Amino acid sequence: MLTDRPGVGPISLALLSAETLFADCLARMLGSAGFAVTSIHNEPHGFLSALAVDRPQAAIIDLTQAQDEGTTIVEEAHQLHHDVRLLVLFSGLDSDLMDRCFRAGAAGYLDKTTARLDALLDAGSFHETGKIAG
Repeated sequence: MLTDRPGVGPISLALLSAETLFADCLARMLGSAGFAVTSIHNEPHGFLSALAVDRPQAAIIDLTQAQDEGTTIVEEAHQLHHDVRLLVLFSGLDSDLMDRCFRAGAAGYLDKTTARLDALLDAGSFHETGKIAG
């Protein structure tokens, strides 16, 4: 089990993705790796509400289908829940998009087409820096 701090429990994550099958698969993979997936959402409003209720330590926001709207979601989530580490997931490395996401409050990113998702499971990097780059 991966924990954020000794005696506290597993690292908790919330997921936002319009791709339900992908989100379910990612949640199963993360769960089997010891993360606690607190919620999976396919629309932003439910996701933002869940951040307030579930208080996860991190959140993954899939920007594959709605990149412009996604940066707004990152910004809103960061403003409302600045203690949640926000990771963005998208297809293709786009330096402009990455820059916008980091300025909006993202702590890290994963490229869905080239990143190995096991980079997300690098708990040492996540714990030490709060940032993950895939």
